[in-house]
Amino acid sequence: MSPFIVRVTKRFDASPERVFDTWLDPARVPKWFAPHLGPMTRVSIDARVGGRFSFMQT
Repeated sequence: MSPFIVRVTKRFDASPERVFDTWLDPARVPKWFAPHLGPMTRVSIDARVGGRFSFMQT
């Protein structure tokens, strides 16, 4: 599979530090990433340059 780039732009009423921590915390991802689609069964985040992420919902 070829690598691809994901770019998300959104403004939040929160500090950059809080947004960054929430974005990269696997325990918090299910609360903000498409909660209406159902529970998440797995969240994996490798927050390094060139890292990977995986969000699985049932």
